[in-house]
Amino acid sequence: MPTFSYILPVKDALKIYESSSAVVSVVEPNILFLVVRSGQLFTADESRTISNLALAHFNGKYKVLTLPEEHAAIESDVRNYLITPERKERVLADAIVITNLPHRLLADFYLKVQRPDIPTQFFKSVEEALHWLQSLN
Repeated sequence: MPTFSYILPVKDALKIYESSSAVVSVVEPNILFLVVRSGQLFTADESRTISNLALAHFNGKYKVLTLPEEHAAIESDVRNYLITPERKERVLADAIVITNLPHRLLADFYLKVQRPDIPTQFFKSVEEALHWLQSLN
């Protein structure tokens, strides 16, 4: 299993899920931090599993900070799941950190074609993304 290569943005993060393709931590009372590992495929089934874990963990809606590592691959069905009414009932906002051109192109496609109903922003750093999520109170 690949090692977790990103240092969490807060000191007391609580890891709630780990697989070969993702690590999920709670970094604040209502912020989930999802790292999609480099060289791995993140699937819609795994996205649903994480959503169900988050639903069990949080008391109410939550925000999601996603960091796809440089060579991470995200299944196209994940984008379809992100815009479902089920997810809209659970998630307040998505902050996604984009660190390379292929991910930027996919992100632009997602915003323009699939048009998520929840606030969604793209950032160059985890710190910027976390700050934006924190401002949404």
